[in-house]
Amino acid sequence: MIFKKPVLPRQLMEVSDISALRDCCEENGGVQAQKLQKLNVCDEDFGKVDFSEVLFSECRFKDCCFRKVSFVKAVIENCQFINCNFEDSFWKGCWIQESKVSGCTMVGSIFKETVWKEGMVQYANCNECRFENVFWDESRIVSSELSECRMKGLKMNRAVLTESNFFKTMLNGTDFTSSDISGITLSGDFRELRGAVINGFQAADLVRQLGIKVED
Repeated sequence: MIFKKPVLPRQLMEVSDISALRDCCEENGGVQAQKLQKLNVCDEDFGKVDFSEVLFSECRFKDCCFRKVSFVKAVIENCQFINCNFEDSFWKGCWIQESKVSGCTMVGSIFKETVWKEGMVQYANCNECRFENVFWDESRIVSSELSECRMKGLKMNRAVLTESNFFKTMLNGTDFTSSDISGITLSGDFRELRGAVINGFQAADLVRQLGIKVED
């Protein structure tokens, strides 16, 4: 699959303060063809709001609720999401670049045809999520929970997954050879990696976790 950045409408209405964003959500039930620029938002509820063809640029959201929201053809650049709730959210055709997600919960969310590029996800709860044709491109998904997820068509390029938990997440067909999977949590027999592609260094590290000494 070829991953492309969504083409947004040329004329985006700019939303530069939280009051205007609230009005838009209340009046229209969603946000479409808008540019959210340099918003600093704390403790707001955006539950069930639809964001379509929206550009988020240099925004910061802390302790906000995005439960059951949908993001369709959204572009998120240089943004921060801290301790936000994204449970049961839906993402399709999105492009998330140089952005940080920290301490957020995304349990039960669905991601389709979405790119995470040069970003950071840390201390996040992504258990029971579904990832279909998702590309983690030079992104860090560290110290996060990704157990019992469903993966289909997951692609990685130089991703860092250190100290994340993939227990009961089947990774069949995923190529990890350019990525860092040191310290990830798996079942005792590493069944999650059956059918995945790893390199010799990664294989040696996994063998050491089994208590087997590897001679150079």
